[in-house]
Amino acid sequence: MTTPLLAIDRLSKTYTTGSSILSSGRTVIKAVDAVSFTIDYGETLGLVGESGCGKSTLGRCVTRLLDVTSGTITLAGTDITHQRGASLRETRADLQMIFQDPYASLNPRRRVRDIVAEPLIVHHRGNHRAVRAAVTGLIADVGLRPEHLDRFPHEFSGGQRQRVGIARALALSPKLIIADEPVSALDVSVQAQIINLLTDLKRTRNIAMLFIAHDLGVVRQIADRVAVMYLGTIIELGATEQVLTSPAHPYTEALISAVPTATPVAGRRRITLAGDPPSPSNPPGGCPFHPRCGYATEVCKTTKPSLAVQPDGRLTACFHPRPV
Repeated sequence: MTTPLLAIDRLSKTYTTGSSILSSGRTVIKAVDAVSFTIDYGETLGLVGESGCGKSTLGRCVTRLLDVTSGTITLAGTDITHQRGASLRETRADLQMIFQDPYASLNPRRRVRDIVAEPLIVHHRGNHRAVRAAVTGLIADVGLRPEHLDRFPHEFSGGQRQRVGIARALALSPKLIIADEPVSALDVSVQAQIINLLTDLKRTRNIAMLFIAHDLGVVRQIADRVAVMYLGTIIELGATEQVLTSPAHPYTEALISAVPTATPVAGRRRITLAGDPPSPSNPPGGCPFHPRCGYATEVCKTTKPSLAVQPDGRLTACFHPRPV
């Protein structure tokens, strides 16, 4: 068995809110709760779930933009959980991020050539001539033209700005890219272009990716495997078609039922979940999904299920997985 590129073991991230005149004491919020998964070299893992489930927080923990509360992050066999200084800077060359908002993530005062060149300069990747040549090649790789190099971010469309962000992420030839909802702020037609670009770059450069999204249709196009997140925990993980065609967890089943289809399917029904998602500051006991689950029993209310291997090889955290 080969060592995975990325291994996350029981990673948790908690926040503590202070007391105020309206509330007494402190509240601990578990944004990410004991999450474990791996990503192989060249693989794309899609991470899906509704807003507030902890997807983006998890992505920022993996990139070390946030310090973790507990657990470990191992990249290419090296524990990077508590790296600091020069060692963390060296790791960042292999671990890059594409942000959700392509405008907010680019410095409005800098031209495109300087934005894309910055990682190369910071990591001392060649002299001035070599950096200029690399930047020109990167811009071409993401579908932009040489004349775009001297423009500022506000002179581009949203899709073009995201291409600049992708070029910057590619500059150091990373092994892993964390893409945090990189197409959610774009028009549908532009989304398809960016997804096709990422798919081509993944194939030609053999880059692994953690692709964070809430759009299951987008995830189906790009991901090799899918992890479904709910209230800070992963509740189902398996091959993309396996999970999205025949979900085992009731929450995954409800998510997929909500996806609109161009052609109606006989017997297909929309599953409406009861109530609202519980607050991370006051999670329910037992299975975190049981207050909204139509299949919950007494054991679901008292005991939290762990990810268990199903007969088809996927992992599901449910006492009553659906037939697959």
